[in-house]
Amino acid sequence: MDKLVDKIAALGVPGLVLLVAMAVTGWAGAAAITAALALLGGPLGMLGGIAVLVLLALISQ
Repeated sequence: MDKLVDKIAALGVPGLVLLVAMAVTGWAGAAAITAALALLGGPLGMLGGIAVLVLLALISQ
């Protein structure tokens, strides 16, 4: 049970990072998600942003 709770709690860290990145962009809706992922991904774009969020989830466990 503790392992399950740890895995669920680990998903909160990338969610908060994405939320802050979306707030920084100044856009709303799907444009905010796209811009935030591109911002997090740097030169790798949206796919890099998704990889950063997955990496954060793995590190936070």
